[in-house]
Amino acid sequence: MAKKKKKKKKKKKKKKKERKEKKTATTTRKMRRKRIRIKNYKENKNKMNNVMGTGEKSAGLTGELWKVLRSKNTVAASVVVVVVVVVVVVVVVVVVVVVVVVVVVVVVEIVAVLRRWRRRRSLHPLRKGTPPP
Repeated sequence: MAKKKKKKKKKKKKKKKERKEKKTATTTRKMRRKRIRIKNYKENKNKMNNVMGTGEKSAGLTGELWKVLRSKNTVAASVVVVVVVVVVVVVVVVVVVVVVVVVVVVVVEIVAVLRRWRRRRSLHPLRKGTPPP
């Protein structure tokens, strides 16, 4: 029997190393600017969160509403917006109705007083002949 030939093992190809960018003055500046940009972005984000109130920072209902509005849950955010709009509309309508009622009552009272005053003048004994103004 002929001897089986041994298979030659394939040599593993070496991975080419990526050339490291030499640290020149320009790359250092670029990196520093990038770091500063990231830091500024984070600081501004924190400031915005503090102003808006994420819920923990600002107590009460407004903070919770802001939290919902700024979350990724669009359904909840739209529900909050609708509720706020409805409440505002109801408050405005109530205020307008109250103002109109007050104005009507005041005008009616003034008219009644003027009528009474006019009747009293016409009944005055010295002005019997003169017609009411």
